[in-house]
Amino acid sequence: MSAEHYADEQQNEIEILQSIYPTELVELSQDPRRFTLTIRIDDDGDGDFRPCTLDLTIEYTATYPDTLP
Repeated sequence: MSAEHYADEQQNEIEILQSIYPTELVELSQDPRRFTLTIRIDDDGDGDFRPCTLDLTIEYTATYPDTLP
């Protein structure tokens, strides 16, 4: 596959993720393609749980999705 094909595949995936996580996804760079997804877990109301936040940063390889990020 060509570099342009990989870039198109990655762009399509980013757009899908942005539609699912509109406020949680922040794109950090486009070359290499890198973004952060913030996951928040809130209190369930029973008082035994402490809310927490996880920032997951992902960087695609040049040949993603054929190679792992």
